Amino acid sequence: MKINKNKGFALIELLTALAITGIALGALFSIFYYGLRQVRSIYHFSLANTIAQTEIETVRSIPFSQLNNGKDVPFIGGAKGLEELKDAEGILSIEDYQGRVGEIKKVTVWVRWREVKGSKRKVTFTTLVANRDYSLPRETKGTVPDLRSDSS
Repeated sequence: MKINKNKGFALIELLTALAITGIALGALFSIFYYGLRQVRSIYHFSLANTIAQTEIETVRSIPFSQLNNGKDVPFIGGAKGLEELKDAEGILSIEDYQGRVGEIKKVTVWVRWREVKGSKRKVTFTTLVANRDYSLPRETKGTVPDLRSDSS
């Protein structure tokens, strides 16, 4: 008489296979979650860059005579898209560049926000806006001022 051996899995083998599968799925899930967080962070950074660049372009489109100096003032363009960022604020600063009143303005734009995990992020853009109607005094015509050394 032949004894029929069961060719199935023992309970310990089944539990071991389930444990290994659970660990592998847990690792895959954590990698997926980390990747999703990184994609969201990159999206927020890209959005903040777009908002800041739009504000810079808005300020550059305003006539020079209407650019009033001010520090930490709200955005002129309204900051569309800022509501998508958590605890976000858009800040604008306009000042005379190196004491050149009526010639050049330094415009700085900040977009600050908080990521999901609470870390603070910031994007800053700075540009110079020249008065196109300003004429140089006769003795300085033909020379180009050195704008590279920013004393502020």
